[in-house]
Amino acid sequence: MGLGCKRDGGTAMVYRMSWDGKFSESETNVGGPWPNGVVKVFAPEGLDREYVQIVRTTFRRWEHCVLEYWGVQLIKFVEVGAAGNGVATLNFASNSADIGYFPGASTKLGVYGKANIKSLPHEVGHALGLAHEHERDDAPDSVLNTWGANKMALDAYKLNKRNSTRKFETYGTDFDPKSIMMYADQAAGLMDSVDNTRYGGCKIDPGHVVSGDWNPSMGDLEVLGRIYRHYSTI
Repeated sequence: MGLGCKRDGGTAMVYRMSWDGKFSESETNVGGPWPNGVVKVFAPEGLDREYVQIVRTTFRRWEHCVLEYWGVQLIKFVEVGAAGNGVATLNFASNSADIGYFPGASTKLGVYGKANIKSLPHEVGHALGLAHEHERDDAPDSVLNTWGANKMALDAYKLNKRNSTRKFETYGTDFDPKSIMMYADQAAGLMDSVDNTRYGGCKIDPGHVVSGDWNPSMGDLEVLGRIYRHYSTI
């Protein structure tokens, strides 16, 4: 039902993969939970205002869904006036997010242009500490089969999976094909429909992101609670 950063924090290097399934050549750190569930975010001057508003709507949706599921406001996004260590800076230049909180470093969060607005809930999930569901050690073999005859992509996926699952925790949950932290191609190997519904699904319509009408899966929300309910004092 989910894969997330470990509560004990620490950092480790893992390979990253973009929303469209392409592996980057760079590596990135994996952080821990945000202290007290408070995610500090900086929106630089000059960033598209409409985009910033959509990001804010995405933040509020995550907050609402976690509160609705757990009955407690375990996470909260707070905008601050400057970039810095322990702050996630918004960008509009890449589909990317550092995973979790880094007390000694600044981090990034964003998508590449309006054409990729659909990716925002997924990237914000990373910022909260959620990892790719299809990289769990217990991901079904059918997920591997989605890479088909592309041996390079398959080998890269196996490497990414092997490296990343050592750095994350399942918190005793089952594999969740409806997680929004899945990629559509990998989820399609498991389900007839990957469209986002009341119970999750990784294919999110851009219009739903603009309006805030999308849903994490129950597994996504379960893992976030297991990460943050022992920490949050909000």
